[in-house]
Amino acid sequence: MKSEIIIPALLVQQFENQAPRGKALDIGAGRGNNALFLAQQGFFVTAIEIRNDLVEMIKKRAGENQLDLEIVNQDIKDFPITKNSYSLISSINSLNFFSKNEFYDIVGKIKAGLINDGVCAMSLFTNDDPLFKEIKARAINEDDGSFRNESGKKWYFPRSNELKEIFEKDFKILFYIEAIVDDKGHPNNPRPHKHVVARIVVKNKGLGTRS
Repeated sequence: MKSEIIIPALLVQQFENQAPRGKALDIGAGRGNNALFLAQQGFFVTAIEIRNDLVEMIKKRAGENQLDLEIVNQDIKDFPITKNSYSLISSINSLNFFSKNEFYDIVGKIKAGLINDGVCAMSLFTNDDPLFKEIKARAINEDDGSFRNESGKKWYFPRSNELKEIFEKDFKILFYIEAIVDDKGHPNNPRPHKHVVARIVVKNKGLGTRS
């Protein structure tokens, strides 16, 4: 069987070569594009995904492409990110779905989890995204600036430059941009639409005390 062409997020594709080969963690792995690509590039990959159907899809694709990786069906806020362990951590549009406190806790664990010269690639919807206004209008506004609905689902949208400020004191910023991007549609919103995202890539240079 011929292996498929696996296309990861552009941030992961462009910056994985900045990280030493070693352990990689892909948070909110989705269909597995980033995790499978990183496995192809020689990383020992752990893919974290909370949805059972997507976990099964990643397993199927890994088998079809003869790739060996660890696939964990778990919420990232409950996953123990071991300190000083990962050469690369990717989180592409997966950390908006937590409270602000949970978001900052996860980011703190990510920062602590990187080895020296380890790389983190992260993308998030900001509070300039149209989704922010939509959720704000129909959800319960929490005191910390995050939202929740009556069933307990949560959201947090960082403000402009917030993601950069989180890392800039003790990490080397390799790339940062805030941009409007096109989305061709997905099951929850099938029509073409736009998002406002913050994208960052940082390297741990041991510049200070990490969270």
